[in-house]
Amino acid sequence: MKTWIILGVCLVLAVGSIVLVYQKVEQLPEAVVSAEKKSVTVNGQEVWYREEGIGIPILVLVGWGGPTDNYFSIQDELVNKGYRVLLPDLPGLPGKTRSIFIRLDEWSNWVGEFGKAAIGEQFFIVSHSLSAQITLQYISKEHSKCSSAILFSPWLVSSSFQETLWRAVAKIVRIFCPIVYQDMKWVRDEKAWATALDLISVAKEQPRVPCLILWGKRDLARYPFTGWSKIRCETKQYSWGHSPQIRATEELAAVIDEFIRRKMGNIFTVITPYWYQGTWVFDDESVGLRNLSLRVFRR
Repeated sequence: MKTWIILGVCLVLAVGSIVLVYQKVEQLPEAVVSAEKKSVTVNGQEVWYREEGIGIPILVLVGWGGPTDNYFSIQDELVNKGYRVLLPDLPGLPGKTRSIFIRLDEWSNWVGEFGKAAIGEQFFIVSHSLSAQITLQYISKEHSKCSSAILFSPWLVSSSFQETLWRAVAKIVRIFCPIVYQDMKWVRDEKAWATALDLISVAKEQPRVPCLILWGKRDLARYPFTGWSKIRCETKQYSWGHSPQIRATEELAAVIDEFIRRKMGNIFTVITPYWYQGTWVFDDESVGLRNLSLRVFRR
């Protein structure tokens, strides 16, 4: 009886995961003209990336479910708002960058080296889905070059049970995804798949820089991946699904722009308190309940 229950749970989770993957691999509603790609050497490997715009640099780390092309629209929107936006082909995903195996504890070095080679100054990070784990690894370091980070639709597990369960489900999903979705053939690459599995790990790090988590009310991933609730940061929710970079591009870009300008001190903001592990937090500073009624204005 117990065996049948376990098999039933795994089947439900597998079907649910395929639905989640479907949200991730939505295709662009219309073709987007690609910019010319550049390349830099990171840890002895050639890494290709798409760069556009001038101004404050933003590094966009794509999710582990679709090609870099799915992020061209959000890159263009941010460029139109006056930013310099870099969109690298992460190792193992569709693109020119060769597949290598990068462990979770090596990602912080990879992001730092890419930033040094391609950007050369302080930058903001915008990351999607499983790449939220990459960002957390990097912004938890004392000497990172990241000013602030935005994690939208983050896949972060909160316990070793979730980690074991979702890695098992991922192996089931791996069998069917390349058959159903042509863009998911990358999962057959052993190095890329090993990297993806390693990112399904308990979120243990805390950011050392201001961080914003964005969720969609129609995003099913926020229920099984609950590690985001343990991250000390500001959290907001909108009406989109798992892939707002495709279906809610303008709104996502506007939210990112507002957050960056707020952190750069270019606009007045009413700081809204949020509850985190037994204390009220205004922005990134813990305060007591006696200050809860204050309206804090910050430039």
